[in-house]
Parts: sequence; structure tokens; C-alpha cells
Amino acid sequence: MNQAERTKTKSKLLGNKMNKNISEILKKDWIKNWSGNWSLLFASFYGDNYSKGLKTLVGKGFDNNLITSENGVRSNYLPQNELDNLGQLFAEQIAKEGVAEEWARLVFERTDKVMALISKMDKKDIFDKEDYSLLRDAYEEHVPPNFAIKKVADYLSADLMEKYMELFSKVRVYTEPVYGEISRMLAKVVGSLTNISPELVSFITKKEIEKFLDKGKIISIKDLEERKKGCAFLFDSNGEVTYLSQSDLIEINDTLIGKRDVLEIKGQIAYKGVAKGVVRIISDPFNYKIFNEGDVLVTGMTRPEYLALMQKSGAFVTDAGGLLSHAAIVARELKKPCIIGTKIATKVLKDGDLVEVDAEKGIVTILKKVK
Repeated sequence: MNQAERTKTKSKLLGNKMNKNISEILKKDWIKNWSGNWSLLFASFYGDNYSKGLKTLVGKGFDNNLITSENGVRSNYLPQNELDNLGQLFAEQIAKEGVAEEWARLVFERTDKVMALISKMDKKDIFDKEDYSLLRDAYEEHVPPNFAIKKVADYLSADLMEKYMELFSKVRVYTEPVYGEISRMLAKVVGSLTNISPELVSFITKKEIEKFLDKGKIISIKDLEERKKGCAFLFDSNGEVTYLSQSDLIEINDTLIGKRDVLEIKGQIAYKGVAKGVVRIISDPFNYKIFNEGDVLVTGMTRPEYLALMQKSGAFVTDAGGLLSHAAIVARELKKPCIIGTKIATKVLKDGDLVEVDAEKGIVTILKKVK
């Protein structure tokens, strides 16, 4: 069944009363861009920046992108056709003399700026509106060139890939610490400004904190508690943000995830090789029950905090990521089989499943399902 047929069938099942925004979502072919145990607050900065911030770099951003939140994991989805169009635009720019070096310079420079600002703010306990604005502006400057470099590798010609892969890999490794640090500092600053508990602060969005700073009105504790159960946000290029409840998310998950009762999933090869092992699904690298030598690490995406697990792992499998993702870079360094961009690994595989990771073909096969 194609996407249009699925949308039509879904509408019939709901008696043609489907939320208009959900109907539009179901029409699109989405790709999971990133996924992890980030706060919704941190994730919402990306949702906003992907629609508007990229225009500052190449004059074009995403018309729409989606953030989902469930079971402690936040994920970002981008329309595949829009990503392909932007990826090709990035590649055209990189083909021009000096552009790759300039984008790399911007990322290095802006990474240093963000980290210096965080170091300065770490000496404070009380924050004000100016602190928030400085942090927001520094990070919003950082995102566009970093996103472009991360994504362009999947759209470059072989000769340009060979020419710039080393530079771009250095850029990606250099900037990785920013994500965890900006997420931590955002929570600290917003928590100080609102006096809301750290747990619930993580469910406030960028637009809501800015409304609070402008008008003094903040979302209710009741609404924040409701978001913990599951929700989603749709961002558009006009700056509009549409809230989707847990019931809305359930309706669109069939489209985002697809079939779960499969024995084989496919993805992009980041480093070749074949390995068999027990699946360990890890969303938080600091909070998990068990991980043995040779286990297969399955996660939305990896970050530097995952390195100890990656060193023990027999192979890596991720929902999201491209050739310049953290998982792909580390896989090449450690020479371990790695399949990225499966979209659904964390939803299809179960902790304890025995799998074969065939990174020669880009296929993960379930050999024995856990009972």
C-alpha cells in the first residue's frame, strides 16, 4: 500500500474526522533525522531552526519538520523529498571553490563561541532574559553550517567525498560536545527563569519560554504533565508550531514507523562487516541494565557518551544518521560493522533478540526473538 492509499484508509477508519495536520503528515514520506534522550526543550530549538535557520546559509529551509516525544525519547523527522532537495543544494555549494573550508571554519568558530559562553554561564546560579537570548542566538548560529556539513556527505560525488571527508569528519568530531552541553545549559537557564522542576522544564518548548519572557505567561504544570505521556510538534517555515497530543501521535506512528512485525530491517552501511550478537537497546548511555562484550548496540543515534558501550559492542545499528553521523565515524575508527538510518530498529528489535548485522548488505536479521 502506498502513502496516498494509507492516508485514505486511515481517514476512512477515523470516519473522515482526522485532524487536518495529521492528514498532511500522513501524506509525506518522512525520514528520521535524529533520535535520543534529549529534552523536548532542546529538541524544539532544532524544529524551529530547520525551518528558518538554514535560510541564512543557503536561502532555503524545510517547509515542515516534526518532533515526537514518547517513552523518554525525542525524535526529529524530515520530509525525504525536502531533505533530498536541500542535500543536492548543499552539494552544489560544496562544489564551489572555498565553500567547504568556509563552512568548516564557521562550525569551528561557532562551536568555540557556544562552549565559551556555556563555560562563563556555568559560574552563575541565577539567570536573566539576556542570558537566555545570548545562549539561543549562539546556538542558532551554530546549527546551519553544522547541519549542512553533516548531511552533505550523503549527496557528494565520489571525488568531492574523497577530497573533503577528512575535513568534515574533523568538524563533526569537534562539534559533538556542543549537543550535550547546550541541552544541559538550556535546562539550567530555563529552570532558573521559570522555577519549574527540572523534569517538567524538559517539556517546555522554545516558543513557550520566549512567550513567557515576553509576556510573563507560562504553560500550566497540568499540560506539561500531559506531555510526558507522549506528544508531537509540527514546525513550519512560517514559524508556526502545532501541538499534537498523545492520541494524535498514536495515529501518525503507523506512518512514521510502519510494520513492526518483521524479521529483517535495512539501512545504510557505515562500515562493512558481519556480526552476530544479542540486541541491547540503549536510549540513555548512563542508565541501562546490562551490556556484555559483543552485544549489538541499537539506539536512535550515538553521541560521545556512548563510546564505552561502542568499544564493547560487536556492531552498531541506529535509527537515524548518515555517513558523517557519530556512529558512522566511530565505526570506521573502531572497524566495527555498522548500519545506520534504519528508521525503525529501536521499534522493531527487542532487548535480548539475537540478530545478525550484515553490514556487507545493509541488513539486520532477527535470528531468534526474545520471549
